[in-house]
Amino acid sequence: MSHRCGLHGTRVVAAHRAQDAKFASAREYGRTGVLQGSTAQKLMQTYASKKASTLALGALTPVPSYAEGVRLLKAGQIDTLVADELLIPKDAAIALRPEQLTLEPYALVMRKGDAAFVDAVDKALHKILGGAQGKQLAQDSGLKVEHLTRDAWQSPNKQPAPPVL
Repeated sequence: MSHRCGLHGTRVVAAHRAQDAKFASAREYGRTGVLQGSTAQKLMQTYASKKASTLALGALTPVPSYAEGVRLLKAGQIDTLVADELLIPKDAAIALRPEQLTLEPYALVMRKGDAAFVDAVDKALHKILGGAQGKQLAQDSGLKVEHLTRDAWQSPNKQPAPPVL
């Protein structure tokens, strides 16, 4: 059984350069870096084929790592980087755009039939993540904790995650 412990997703990153101010817009992507084999790559390939008329989307550039994507972004070799928000390296020269392209649950997966273990995990997560310690952890990590994640931390439940459709 899995228990959702957070929600984060795919975000767009742009560099802080005056000449790239247009890439702060939700419709402007330009040359776009995506992590090779990631959800972001599949998403942007879908955007390229189905939303090309509504987006300013240039060539997709698969990158081998998040650090390489940020390096290419800062060097001006790509205009935007589409990646998992939690794994994008912190860098003062780049900024997350406000829109979130996907929302993906993060969960703990536990064996069935061990109610005591599940209860212990739930209590520990609730104590740490639902209180001041969780807020401090997020702040220290530079994470924005959105309301669905905060709700999951403050009100844990034993319902399995819904199926992905």
